[in-house]
Amino acid sequence: MDSKYLEYITELELQVGFTLEELKKKKIELVKEYHPDKYHNQPERVKKLAEEKMKKINEAYDYLEKNFNQNTSGSYNSNEANDYDYYNDYDEEDSYNRGDYYFLNEDEELNFFGKKLPILKRELEQHINILSAIFYQGLEKFDYSDPFELKSAIDTTMGKFANTGIEFFLSIIKGINKVKSSDINYLNTLGRVKLKKINKAIDEEYNEINRLIFSQNFQDTTYIQLMKCRFYTFIEDLSTNIEEKLIPYFNNFTKTLEEIENVQAPFFVDIVEDAKKTEIKREANKLFNNLGLVFFNYSNIIFKILKKVIYLGISDYDASALLAESHYKANTDPAFRLVFYGNTDQNLRSILNLFPNEVNNVLIKLYLLYKEGKKEEIEKLSTKIIKIQNDEYFSNIIEVIYKDFKEKKDSFFINIQLLFNKENKNKLLESLKKIPKQLEENIDLSFWGKNKENEDFQLLMKKYDFINKNENKSFIEKGNLLVNELLSKYNNLKKVLEENKKLEDLIEVYEYLLSLKENEKIFNFYRIDTLFREEKEVKKEAYELSNFFIKNLSPLKSMKEKYLKSKNFLIEDINSKEMIKEIEIIINEFKPLALRRKKIYEEAIGRSVKETLKIVTKAYENMTKFFEELENF
Repeated sequence: MDSKYLEYITELELQVGFTLEELKKKKIELVKEYHPDKYHNQPERVKKLAEEKMKKINEAYDYLEKNFNQNTSGSYNSNEANDYDYYNDYDEEDSYNRGDYYFLNEDEELNFFGKKLPILKRELEQHINILSAIFYQGLEKFDYSDPFELKSAIDTTMGKFANTGIEFFLSIIKGINKVKSSDINYLNTLGRVKLKKINKAIDEEYNEINRLIFSQNFQDTTYIQLMKCRFYTFIEDLSTNIEEKLIPYFNNFTKTLEEIENVQAPFFVDIVEDAKKTEIKREANKLFNNLGLVFFNYSNIIFKILKKVIYLGISDYDASALLAESHYKANTDPAFRLVFYGNTDQNLRSILNLFPNEVNNVLIKLYLLYKEGKKEEIEKLSTKIIKIQNDEYFSNIIEVIYKDFKEKKDSFFINIQLLFNKENKNKLLESLKKIPKQLEENIDLSFWGKNKENEDFQLLMKKYDFINKNENKSFIEKGNLLVNELLSKYNNLKKVLEENKKLEDLIEVYEYLLSLKENEKIFNFYRIDTLFREEKEVKKEAYELSNFFIKNLSPLKSMKEKYLKSKNFLIEDINSKEMIKEIEIIINEFKPLALRRKKIYEEAIGRSVKETLKIVTKAYENMTKFFEELENF
């Protein structure tokens, strides 16, 4: 029986020893489930997935039908591999290595699974995401109010969850079945009786793993036994998790369904039955959403089980997995290693050895050499210092090693290069001379010294006072002069801009008040007459007035806030002072008008006491609020 034949048996969800009649029946069943026409209203990704699935179904059917006779002359005896010893002795020193049967020592184990686990997690998430749309599609077809269909829905859901996990596990088990010391200990702890029980369960219930073992022609009995143990543990844990997550939802739904069905009413039978159907549909949607949430989180459930089967017999398998991932990342990512192991000399030297081409390592060398007092060696770092990069690794170096600059990383990045390089210093001084003109065009322009970078440079100068001493002293004297001039210009420009902004705000307030003054609708007297009028008409008038004053209240508050800020600002500009005077004249005109209207509408609130005329009271309240705000402008 060739491997392709076995692969297609799995694809069509058949068992070894199937008949041609079963093959045809299975194809019809799968075509009904995955035909692209069923998914024409689904997203393009789902339609494409269905098309690919149909293509695989057709390929598998054609191959199995064509090669049926030559592959049914014999069958695989799954007990054949169990006639050997249950495990072999593995010796790290003998470099035991036969292709897939590879014994991992402790360091190899950490590196292998540290790299493998994140990849498995991504692949698992992709696998679940692809199947999620089809999963939902399958659940929607059931009538949950029908007991028979409900049972079918439960069976289908449980099966879908199980098959999704099993399919993924079979696709990756070969990749994770590396033999470790803990695995050998696990087999020894289990003993022959337990192993026989596991093998028997697999032979009777889970023949998928035997087909995989047979198709790959594995020879090593320990490797085979571990593969069976991993599969058995995975299935057992998966079944338990599925039952714990899903059965309570179905039980609650069934209980609610019974309660709804037991509702009886002597009158209005049709109305009650319609209400029942509506309630059942609502509960079914709730169930459907809960199942969807479980499926959404399904990759996390499976991944946790995967970690357990990788670290068989280890109670804190999560910690083992985390250690492996951290160990691998620490050996492949200097930024992570620095944070993970800290700034011990041993770790810093390990980073230099593990990542010799990392340009930011020069900062670690600088730290170690300074600590050792090797000033001459430090002076030779100039050409490498100017090549450092402002990336995550640089950021971690500052946080772990140069903690004084934790909040000023960008400043350190510039200044450490200036400290060592004359050309950079000259370029900076030249650039500072051009800043005054650029500031006039862009007040937000950043420049060296704006955030006290010049003071930070002096701190580095003090620490590394043996580096380019005279050169750095001359640079900081010139730099400080230029920075002081720039800061003076910057502050003057900023002040002018602030005054201009205040003047613009005052003009806006003035124009608003003028428009308010000309708005007759604002200052009309309103009395919402409720006598001899339809209630509907009264409410309409009250609603329109209420909305009108609410809409005008917001800009009034905004203008009031702008005016107060501008008025309290220390204004020296003559135009701004004149504008404030003009605004105050209009405000003084408004105050008596606002006060009179406020009092009238406050009295009107007291008269609007009928329950049916709350909207009238609300209208008067909103008018009162508006004029109260205007009075206190």
